[in-house]
Amino acid sequence: MLSGYAGIGRLQGAPHRSKLLSCHGHRTVADGVTVAKKSAVMPPTQRDVERLRVRLTELTRQQDPQIVVADELGLIVHIDAGLARDIGWNPVDLVGQPLTRIIPPRFRDAHHFGFSRYLVTRRSVVLDRPLAFSVLHHDGRELAAEHVIAAVPTDEGVLFGAVIRAEPS
Repeated sequence: MLSGYAGIGRLQGAPHRSKLLSCHGHRTVADGVTVAKKSAVMPPTQRDVERLRVRLTELTRQQDPQIVVADELGLIVHIDAGLARDIGWNPVDLVGQPLTRIIPPRFRDAHHFGFSRYLVTRRSVVLDRPLAFSVLHHDGRELAAEHVIAAVPTDEGVLFGAVIRAEPS
């Protein structure tokens, strides 16, 4: 049984050391094993993606920023081709994947915690300001990057968007 929403839960009946679960994404995972499937995710409307792009343009003062968009389940629902290319991916290969595909493993627990906390409380310490984080390149390298993350409410929930400016390695 899972406790809470889209974050950290514990596997009931687990051995003496409970296994952490991640409900992030389209499946629930315990130690790399699929535990349960989530339902299919509705793609965002073009209007919602554009609302995020406008918000991120205001925050970064960039014209036409390259963005990635994730839904409440933490699935990538949109990524601009330029951003995907900068981190070594084809955009088609990222859409529908968990956002953690581009988050280095050492930051994933903090990401899950903050993401879940925001969904429950609607409070954040990372939205709407520049942040220095790394991004995971397709080949496994970590690239230093500046992120600006924003959230917008939609009819289906919340969409999260980010401008990620990766520094060439």
